[in-house]
Amino acid sequence: MNTLTFIKDGLKWSRITNNLWGAMVKRKNYIFIEVTPLNGKYKVKYRNIEIKRYEKQEINLMRQLYNVVQADYTLAFVLGQHYDHYEWIEECNDLKELADLIEKRVTFDFCFLGDVDASGVPDINKNIFRKIFKPKLYEKSEIYNFPDGTDGVIVYWVDKDGKEHGPRTCSDCDESMWTGHVINDGDEHCCVDCIHKRYTSKQLEEMYEDDTQYYTEWDESELMEDFQLVHEK
Repeated sequence: MNTLTFIKDGLKWSRITNNLWGAMVKRKNYIFIEVTPLNGKYKVKYRNIEIKRYEKQEINLMRQLYNVVQADYTLAFVLGQHYDHYEWIEECNDLKELADLIEKRVTFDFCFLGDVDASGVPDINKNIFRKIFKPKLYEKSEIYNFPDGTDGVIVYWVDKDGKEHGPRTCSDCDESMWTGHVINDGDEHCCVDCIHKRYTSKQLEEMYEDDTQYYTEWDESELMEDFQLVHEK
């Protein structure tokens, strides 16, 4: 059943079936999102089920019909399904509309929809969301005063939570990198500061001669492999 899970904005989402995910808001309050492929289009149904809103006889009926013993998660799901209670339904004309809807209206990571069952849509494979709708990074820029007295602009990229991302991450300090050292064909990466804490100048020279480390630079094209880049206006 719940073979895949992820946490987004404090909610732990679990996949119930190929096209259905759920999360607990609080005890006896669960939300569910269901995505149904419709020959190239997609119907999205969003449920917010609070068990305490149901009558005792309704709850007992669900326990009998669906053999629900104690699990509130399952009980909330069958209550919503049986009585067809939902907050909203939207129909999307294509995958991009679906991704936009998920991102704007639900505390849910649309990249997780890479596991949606696309049966009936033969030209779409199940990982298309991971390939097309990548997480976004936002461009930020700051004025920087160089030691020679001249001013320049530093550009960097952050996610929606403000965490900075670079083409590589230092294996020692975990900081994002735009320049630095590649060790053992990419097994590790080190920023300029950390590499000199690890190795002496002589060791670095020997490693360079042995082709086990070298210094290089990266650019934005490296980020585009995993992220959508949103430029400042």
